[in-house]
Amino acid sequence: MPYDVTSRRLAGLTDHVGFERLVTTLLARTGLNVRPLGGPSDRARDAVVGLYRSQGGEPLAVTISLNKDWKPKIRADLKRIHDHGFLPEKVIAVTNAVAGPKAQEELQAQVKRQYRVDLTIYERRWLVTQLHRRDNLDLLGEYLHLPPPRPRFFLDLSEFEKLLAGRGLLAGAFAGRGEELDELERVLTREGRSAILEAQGGYGKTRLALELARSGRSATPWFFIDYGMPFEADYLAEVEAGYDVTVLVDDAHRRTDLDRLLRALERRDPQPRLVFTVVGRPGVAADQANCECVGLRSGRIAVRLRRRHCGMTPKQTGTEVAFGRVVCRGAGVDLAHRLLA
Repeated sequence: MPYDVTSRRLAGLTDHVGFERLVTTLLARTGLNVRPLGGPSDRARDAVVGLYRSQGGEPLAVTISLNKDWKPKIRADLKRIHDHGFLPEKVIAVTNAVAGPKAQEELQAQVKRQYRVDLTIYERRWLVTQLHRRDNLDLLGEYLHLPPPRPRFFLDLSEFEKLLAGRGLLAGAFAGRGEELDELERVLTREGRSAILEAQGGYGKTRLALELARSGRSATPWFFIDYGMPFEADYLAEVEAGYDVTVLVDDAHRRTDLDRLLRALERRDPQPRLVFTVVGRPGVAADQANCECVGLRSGRIAVRLRRRHCGMTPKQTGTEVAFGRVVCRGAGVDLAHRLLA
């Protein structure tokens, strides 16, 4: 669902009660223990957070409004709150309007002087961002009446487990491969931020990556890209920025959009660790003329396939393990792998 569609739907909201429910749900999902008030006797406080104090009420008050003139509305709400004897230390004001940073700063300074309140303003762009988090996608249909979102491109661990289980790929026991799990994590952590798992089909490349993700050995959460769904730039928002992650690109040798996908992942902050599973074909000679390397950025692969068969000759292979090869690169380490269609 494009961000601009969500933004337009928020701008056109007229259901005040529904908007209050949406906002309190979003705030609760951020970890705030929100207690909704609402109604004609709320005295400008639509919700509160914290324990009640006999003098001044709860320490955090929430105001929620669909008023386009957001600055006068917030000032009026704060005045009513204080006129009724409530003295919150902090106030969160939520509006479906777009509020520029400079206007927010001016209002925050004014109410700090007048009421000694720390004011946080969550405006439309915050709402759009929150609604597009994977845990909040259900609210798009419930409160904005938007169609269900498309299937996710970046799957989380539970979603990928369910997908593989449905294909019967998790039925066999996974045992005796602890050293391989540790070696793969070591490659990702110490030798570089990318690794290629290369072997023929059925050797357990995907299973190895999945087991590392759920073993507790990995230093980061994981996202998984299943082969078959084309990548679009809008999908990058699913891999929420702000923390380290590892991304598995399964069956990378079959993707025709690998270059576009990798260039998009490079724009994430911080850039993710990358794991690729590919099917190697023993006896097929690498032919550097059949592919173009468009660069290694911070140890990441960036390969544009020219033909169906593409290969690169390694200077030095990576670590040999039982299931096939773990081939790694860090900064200054050459690509050591063949991508075969």
